[in-house]
Amino acid sequence: PTRPLTPHPRGYEDSKSPDNDSLESLARKMASFNGYKLWAGGQPDFQYPVSGDASDYMYAAMGVASFGYEIGKAFYEDCDLFERKIAPDNIPSLMYVSRTARRPFRIAKGPDVLAFEVAEAGNANADEETGEATATAMLLDVSVTASDDELLNSDFKTGRQGVEAVRLSVDVHPDDEGGAMMEMEPVGGTNNNSGRRSFELQVSTDGMAPGRHTMYSVAVDGAGYEGPVSAVFFDVPVRAAIETDRPTTSAPQTAEPTTAAPVSGAPTA
Repeated sequence: PTRPLTPHPRGYEDSKSPDNDSLESLARKMASFNGYKLWAGGQPDFQYPVSGDASDYMYAAMGVASFGYEIGKAFYEDCDLFERKIAPDNIPSLMYVSRTARRPFRIAKGPDVLAFEVAEAGNANADEETGEATATAMLLDVSVTASDDELLNSDFKTGRQGVEAVRLSVDVHPDDEGGAMMEMEPVGGTNNNSGRRSFELQVSTDGMAPGRHTMYSVAVDGAGYEGPVSAVFFDVPVRAAIETDRPTTSAPQTAEPTTAAPVSGAPTA
């Protein structure tokens, strides 16, 4: 190829496929990471029909949202260029599209989470006057920025619905059953809009075991389409997750009881 391309159906003729809205939306988002041109029927950069294209066959015969990467600018390029330029340009694009694999035709139309941060905000229950902790759970400040059109890099139709909502879950993927979804609060008003939109929420670690946890976020546009799921790790320290089981007396702790009181799981004095 004379320049890098992202081919997708259709390639055998200069016309758009019935699922072009989804396929073009996903191709545009893939290209936002590597700057490649779109090559498909009905696109300005469609150069010539290609018979026997694998993407066309996978789409027509199996219903696969199929894409190709025509990498580099020549058929014979040195290995150094691949490692220095081609791989770094395309790995983020491949990682992104892998997150749409469950429902690519729908997820491609949804908004994208551009930033996702979790930070410790303090103790969940503190005395209003002294500020001292009264419980072991801590609060997390969660912030998300999402957009329905930024990765499209154009005014394409699937990016005109704006970001309606962002939802969170902890340790259960949004596609799995059993997870409680938390609705985030929009920053600066509740009106939907195009472009970037920010959301925030405070989440308590009450009831979470100590150790590493995963928080998931998914954005939803005004037409009800969910975008790809994003995830971040956060850690719950032991002090914020459980209270240490300490005796209520100052008696020395030994392997044998120091009094004739019955031995039980809890102190008797």
